[in-house]
Amino acid sequence: MICLSMARVPAPTPRRLAAANNPFAQIIARTLPAQIVYEDDELIVINDEKPSAPLHLQVIPKLSPVPRDVKSLTPDHAPLVRRMQAVAASQLQAAGYDERDSYVGFHVPPFISVPHLHMHVISPATQILSGKRFKYVPGSCWFWTSDRVLEKLESLSCLEWHLPW
Repeated sequence: MICLSMARVPAPTPRRLAAANNPFAQIIARTLPAQIVYEDDELIVINDEKPSAPLHLQVIPKLSPVPRDVKSLTPDHAPLVRRMQAVAASQLQAAGYDERDSYVGFHVPPFISVPHLHMHVISPATQILSGKRFKYVPGSCWFWTSDRVLEKLESLSCLEWHLPW
Protein backbone atom coordinates (compact mmCIF):
# COMPACT_ATOMS: atom_id res chain seq x y z
CA MET A 1 0.00 0.00 0.00
CA ILE A 2 1.32 3.44 -0.92
CA CYS A 3 0.52 6.31 1.40
CA LEU A 4 0.53 9.75 -0.20
CA SER A 5 0.81 12.94 1.79
CA MET A 6 -2.14 15.26 1.59
CA ALA A 7 0.05 18.27 2.35
CA ARG A 8 -0.19 21.04 -0.20
CA VAL A 9 2.98 21.62 -2.16
CA PRO A 10 3.53 25.28 -3.02
CA ALA A 11 3.66 26.14 -6.68
CA PRO A 12 7.21 26.67 -7.96
CA THR A 13 8.32 30.27 -8.20
CA PRO A 14 9.12 31.39 -11.73
CA ARG A 15 12.88 32.05 -12.08
CA ARG A 16 12.40 35.69 -13.10
CA LEU A 17 10.22 36.39 -10.08
CA ALA A 18 12.68 34.66 -7.74
CA ALA A 19 15.54 36.81 -9.07
CA ALA A 20 13.39 39.94 -8.84
CA ASN A 21 12.78 39.27 -5.13
CA ASN A 22 16.41 38.32 -4.41
CA PRO A 23 18.52 41.34 -3.49
CA PHE A 24 21.78 39.40 -3.94
CA ALA A 25 20.83 38.45 -7.50
CA GLN A 26 19.98 42.11 -8.10
CA ILE A 27 23.36 43.22 -6.73
CA ILE A 28 25.16 40.71 -8.94
CA ALA A 29 23.14 41.99 -11.94
CA ARG A 30 23.92 45.59 -10.89
CA THR A 31 20.23 46.49 -10.65
CA LEU A 32 20.49 47.14 -6.90
CA PRO A 33 23.32 49.29 -5.50
CA ALA A 34 25.68 47.90 -2.88
CA GLN A 35 29.12 48.62 -1.50
CA ILE A 36 31.17 46.01 -3.34
CA VAL A 37 34.53 45.39 -1.69
CA TYR A 38 35.67 42.46 -3.83
CA GLU A 39 34.58 40.63 -6.94
CA ASP A 40 35.83 37.87 -9.22
CA ASP A 41 34.19 35.43 -11.65
CA GLU A 42 32.74 33.26 -8.86
CA LEU A 43 32.07 35.54 -5.90
CA ILE A 44 31.07 39.03 -4.93
CA VAL A 45 31.71 40.51 -1.47
CA ILE A 46 29.64 43.38 -0.15
CA ASN A 47 29.41 45.38 3.05
CA ASP A 48 26.36 44.32 5.02
CA GLU A 49 23.59 46.88 4.78
CA LYS A 50 22.95 46.66 8.54
CA PRO A 51 26.34 45.77 10.05
CA SER A 52 26.53 43.94 13.36
CA ALA A 53 30.18 44.85 14.00
CA PRO A 54 32.83 47.25 12.64
CA LEU A 55 33.40 44.79 9.76
CA HIS A 56 30.40 42.85 8.46
CA LEU A 57 30.69 41.44 4.96
CA GLN A 58 28.59 39.08 2.87
CA VAL A 59 30.43 36.65 0.57
CA ILE A 60 27.96 35.77 -2.17
CA PRO A 61 28.38 33.16 -4.90
CA LYS A 62 27.43 34.08 -8.46
CA LEU A 63 26.49 30.48 -9.34
CA SER A 64 23.45 29.83 -11.45
CA PRO A 65 21.48 28.18 -10.09
CA VAL A 66 22.71 29.23 -6.69
CA PRO A 67 22.03 27.07 -3.63
CA ARG A 68 19.20 28.59 -1.60
CA ASP A 69 20.93 28.13 1.76
CA VAL A 70 23.47 26.06 3.65
CA LYS A 71 21.12 23.06 3.88
CA SER A 72 20.87 23.02 0.07
CA LEU A 73 24.57 22.25 -0.23
CA THR A 74 25.91 18.85 -1.25
CA PRO A 75 29.44 17.47 -0.98
CA ASP A 76 30.01 18.78 -4.52
CA HIS A 77 29.80 22.32 -3.08
CA ALA A 78 32.80 21.84 -0.75
CA PRO A 79 35.19 23.61 -3.18
CA LEU A 80 32.80 26.58 -3.31
CA VAL A 81 32.69 26.84 0.49
CA ARG A 82 36.51 26.56 0.64
CA ARG A 83 36.78 29.36 -1.94
CA MET A 84 34.32 31.49 0.06
CA GLN A 85 36.44 30.88 3.18
CA ALA A 86 39.63 31.88 1.39
CA VAL A 87 38.09 35.12 0.14
CA ALA A 88 36.72 35.84 3.63
CA ALA A 89 40.18 35.33 5.14
CA SER A 90 41.81 37.61 2.55
CA GLN A 91 39.21 40.32 3.19
CA LEU A 92 39.75 40.10 6.95
CA GLN A 93 43.51 40.39 6.44
CA ALA A 94 43.17 43.28 3.96
CA ALA A 95 40.98 45.18 6.44
CA GLY A 96 43.42 44.53 9.29
CA TYR A 97 41.20 42.23 11.37
CA ASP A 98 42.24 39.09 13.25
CA GLU A 99 40.63 35.84 12.06
CA ARG A 100 40.72 34.54 15.65
CA ASP A 101 38.34 37.34 16.71
CA SER A 102 35.95 36.86 13.79
CA TYR A 103 32.85 34.87 12.96
CA VAL A 104 32.67 33.38 9.49
CA GLY A 105 29.59 31.32 8.74
CA PHE A 106 26.06 30.83 7.53
CA HIS A 107 22.59 31.27 8.95
CA VAL A 108 20.58 28.06 8.90
CA PRO A 109 16.98 27.78 7.67
CA PRO A 110 14.52 28.95 8.73
CA PHE A 111 16.77 31.71 10.11
CA ILE A 112 17.70 33.18 6.72
CA SER A 113 16.59 36.51 5.33
CA VAL A 114 17.62 36.04 1.69
CA PRO A 115 17.10 32.74 -0.19
CA HIS A 116 20.56 32.88 -1.80
CA LEU A 117 23.58 31.21 -0.19
CA HIS A 118 25.79 33.78 1.53
CA MET A 119 28.53 33.72 4.13
CA HIS A 120 28.75 36.28 6.93
CA VAL A 121 32.18 37.65 7.82
CA ILE A 122 32.02 39.56 11.10
CA SER A 123 34.88 41.12 13.01
CA PRO A 124 35.82 41.76 15.69
CA ALA A 125 33.47 39.20 17.22
CA THR A 126 34.05 40.83 20.59
CA GLN A 127 32.46 44.03 19.23
CA ILE A 128 29.24 42.60 17.79
CA LEU A 129 26.40 44.91 18.77
CA SER A 130 24.72 43.53 21.88
CA GLY A 131 21.26 43.50 20.26
CA LYS A 132 22.57 41.41 17.36
CA ARG A 133 24.96 39.11 19.21
CA PHE A 134 22.41 36.27 19.51
CA LYS A 135 22.17 36.01 15.70
CA TYR A 136 25.78 34.87 15.31
CA VAL A 137 26.41 32.33 18.06
CA PRO A 138 28.78 29.70 16.61
CA GLY A 139 27.52 26.19 17.24
CA SER A 140 23.92 27.30 17.61
CA CYS A 141 21.09 25.80 15.58
CA TRP A 142 20.79 29.04 13.60
CA PHE A 143 24.43 29.90 12.78
CA TRP A 144 26.97 27.37 11.52
CA THR A 145 30.61 28.30 11.06
CA SER A 146 32.12 27.70 7.64
CA ASP A 147 34.47 25.14 9.24
CA ARG A 148 31.48 23.16 10.55
CA VAL A 149 29.81 23.24 7.14
CA LEU A 150 32.99 22.10 5.39
CA GLU A 151 33.52 19.33 7.90
CA LYS A 152 30.01 18.02 7.21
CA LEU A 153 30.31 18.39 3.44
CA GLU A 154 33.64 16.60 3.29
CA SER A 155 32.71 13.75 5.63
CA LEU A 156 29.28 12.78 4.30
CA SER A 157 27.87 11.28 1.18
CA CYS A 158 25.01 13.01 -0.60
CA LEU A 159 22.46 10.67 0.96
CA GLU A 160 23.76 11.22 4.48
CA TRP A 161 23.88 15.00 4.03
CA HIS A 162 20.09 15.24 4.03
CA LEU A 163 19.71 13.47 7.39
CA PRO A 164 19.06 15.71 10.41
CA TRP A 165 22.17 16.91 12.22
